[in-house]
Formats: sequence, structure tokens, C-alpha cells
Amino acid sequence: MHDTILQLKELQNIKPDIAAQATQKAMLMQQISASARTSESRGAGFVLSVREFFRHEVAVLAQPMASVAVLILLVIGGGIFSISAASEATPGSFLYTVKLIGEKTQFALTPTQESKVKLSVNFAERRVDEMTSIAGAQNQTELKKVADNLVSEIMSVQAGLEKIESQDPASAVQVARDIDMKTTALRQKLLATKQLLARSTDDDVKTIDDAIAGVDAASLKALNTIVRAGQSGGADSVEVSRRVADKIENTKEKISEVKENLNTVFSAGLGRAEQGIQLYSGASQKTQAASQNIAEAEKLLNDNNYAGALEKISQSEQLLQEASDVVEQKEGESAEATSSTTPEVKGATEINEGADGETAAVQGTTTVPQTTP
Repeated sequence: MHDTILQLKELQNIKPDIAAQATQKAMLMQQISASARTSESRGAGFVLSVREFFRHEVAVLAQPMASVAVLILLVIGGGIFSISAASEATPGSFLYTVKLIGEKTQFALTPTQESKVKLSVNFAERRVDEMTSIAGAQNQTELKKVADNLVSEIMSVQAGLEKIESQDPASAVQVARDIDMKTTALRQKLLATKQLLARSTDDDVKTIDDAIAGVDAASLKALNTIVRAGQSGGADSVEVSRRVADKIENTKEKISEVKENLNTVFSAGLGRAEQGIQLYSGASQKTQAASQNIAEAEKLLNDNNYAGALEKISQSEQLLQEASDVVEQKEGESAEATSSTTPEVKGATEINEGADGETAAVQGTTTVPQTTP
């Protein structure tokens, strides 16, 4: 025991070899350098994705505290915790920005084009659900932001479908079927959301209409892909005929809606001026032309000319959009005229004291100038 204690004391007096220290230090630095390069390589895609997203969300993330918070969440949680925590975030909250970052990152790291398209469709479904959740909340700014994101996802879906069709037309058919089915469901949800906005502002309704137009465009593009596949034997003719017929019915509904809006706006005294009458006449002609195109599309469908029918449907959609723009223009002019002629209302209660000392409370009096009789 005594010998062991003496040996331990001798070991304490041993000085480390300087050369050995240098060698160990060099080896350690090499290992650290290699580890850093590996981490950098793994994170390169993520960094690029975040950087790309920041370009679109710079208005929010330009705030120093917001940027620091996002980085802390992403670094400490490795991206997984923060994205998971933000998955149920709602528009307007800060975590919603993290949620969108997670989606962009997931999209960037998705390997195949088919998977990217499916992911974009899923994101589009989320945006529609979010629009429904905030409908009628008198938050037009957030509604517009979500609608813009929805349109971006829809554009991504269309671009992805084009790439798939150019590379593998056979697989593009099934992808197009899925898009057509999902966009049909999205359209119904947006129409229901529009009903919730019946008492909201015209801007909110316009936002929903723009979103519906984007969804319809994606559906029409998917249907064109299915029709081309049918021409080469890649899709059943009965299926193609049914899908084209459904699209014709949707366009008929849109024609009726635009006509109703047109008559409502211009019958309210907004179109009695000469310029208004001309606008009404031009918009009416567009809706009539759209109806004629749909009638021709039905004839082409009966002749199994699906491509020709889709072309007529596309022309009708364009005419209806132009007519809708006229309606929105007149509604905007009406809103401006109303705001400029509305008298100013005093919020406070005025107390008028008469000659006999009695007082009378007058609430909500206006500042409309009075003329001397």
C-alpha cells in the first residue's frame, strides 16, 4: 500500500511531453474541422431554403427580435422542435412564419417532382383551411396574405405538373387526376368560405374570388393533361368525358354568378351615367359570349372533341374574369363616392343649454353645413 502511494506521487510530478501535446492538438483540430465540414454540408440545403423563404417573408423577419427568435428556435431545436410546435400556428401569429419556413424547407428537401406536387397540394389545402378559419374576422390583411400564399402553392402545382408531363407523360396522368380531384374540393371549400363573408367587405370577397380563380386554373390545367393522355390511350374516354362535363357545369355556375353581380351593381344607380351604361353593356356582352362558348363546348363534348371543349371553357373563363373586373371597378368607385360624401359624425355628446336654463343632450350630431332659409 505504501509503495502504491509513492508511485501515485511520482506520477503527479511527471510533466507532459511538449511534442505529444502538439500532436494530440493537431489531431483534435483535424477532427473538429472534418465534423464542421460534414455539418455544413448537411445544413446547406436547409440554409438555402431558409434564405429563399426570407426573401418572401422579409417584411416580418426584418424585425430584429423576430429574426433572433426564429434562429434560436431553429438552432436549439434543430428545426424539428420549432417546426413541430408551429404546425398548428394560425395566420397572424409569429409561429406561423416558422410554420411556413418549415414547409419551404420540406419542399426543398423533397427528392422527386411527383412528391413536390403532392406536397404543394397539401400546403394549398392548409391555406384554404386557414382562410376559412379567419373568414369574417375583419382581418383583411391576413386573409390577403394567406390567399397570396395559396396562389403561390397553386402555381407551384401547375409548374410541377408541366415538368412531370414533359418527363414522364404516363405518370403525369395520375398526378393530374389527383390535382383535379383536390382542386374540386378546394373550390367547394372556398365557395363556402365566401358565403361566410356575405356581410364582410368587398375586398374580402375579392380575395376569395381570386383564390377560386387560381384553383380553377390549376384544375383546368390538370384536365388538359388528362385529355392529352386520353388522346394517346392513357386515359379512359368515359372518365375524360365526365371530367369535362363537370368543368362545363362549374363554368355555367360562374356565368350565372357574374351576371347576377353585374345586374346588382349597375341596377343600384351606379351605372346610370353614360360611362356606366357603356361599361355595363361591354360586361354584358362578355357574359353572353361566355355563355355562347359554353354552349359550343357542350356540342364539342358530345362529339368527343374534348380538347376543343376545354379550349372553349378556357375562353369563357377569360371573358368572365374580364366581366368581373368591371364589376369590381364599379364597386370600388361606389365605395370611394360613399366615403367622400358621408358626413362626419361627432362621437361625443353635445350639451346645448337653452335660454331657459334647460339642457338637451344631442348625440351623434353631424357637421353637415346648414343653409340659411
